[in-house]
Amino acid sequence: MRQVRISVVIPVFNAAGSLREAVESVALRPSTHMPYQTEIITIDDASSDTSWQVIEELEREGLIQYKAKFLENRGPAAARNEALTYAAGEFVAFLDADDVRVGGSLIRQAECLAARPEIDAIIGRAQIQRVQPGTSMFVDYGPPALILFLGSGLFRRELFSAQRCGIFDEKLKLAEDADWLLRAREKAVNFYLDDEVACRYRRHGASLTANKSMNERFFLNALRQSLLRRRAGGFSAAPLPPWNGLAK
Repeated sequence: MRQVRISVVIPVFNAAGSLREAVESVALRPSTHMPYQTEIITIDDASSDTSWQVIEELEREGLIQYKAKFLENRGPAAARNEALTYAAGEFVAFLDADDVRVGGSLIRQAECLAARPEIDAIIGRAQIQRVQPGTSMFVDYGPPALILFLGSGLFRRELFSAQRCGIFDEKLKLAEDADWLLRAREKAVNFYLDDEVACRYRRHGASLTANKSMNERFFLNALRQSLLRRRAGGFSAAPLPPWNGLAK
């Protein structure tokens, strides 16, 4: 049985307390009965906590296949780009070190991409979670959302080639994922929208996205850059191509 490899990219910055759960949520151990396997790639973005020790421990347990460490903090875009240089899978998934994938979601999405070569990427629902006051437990915050979110998707690796959408913009410290997804939309990447929950997106005080005003400012800048690209020398911007995929 031919096994399809899924490269899972996890940028890590001061995530010693959450990294193990994130890694375990995407680890698919090789099996003769399983047509899919994961290679997990972690890039430590100059963490000041014990994240690197956790990475080494997970590597010894066979849960992490590739690792690297930056000597200075360069941001999630640079960490993802570095991981992509190691990636050998046909499909690529992205997961922040404080989020978790829902069990079975990677295989479900991989089966969809394997069966439908016309689809470039699949995006599932994200369940936003927040810390319950007075505890360390995460609880659901609102209904699952069907949004363009890296952590709930699976992508063909070729999308990150220079011929398709390219890599992440390392000049952006926030909204680098929104910037890439907008570029993918502009290039009419065929997204398939999956109505099932694929990722638990955890919001907390240490999250990069916790600073709402800063996050909105970077996101609006990504939208502005998209508008400028679509103007192509004119006064009005060309509309984004319509969605090619349909939700289940």
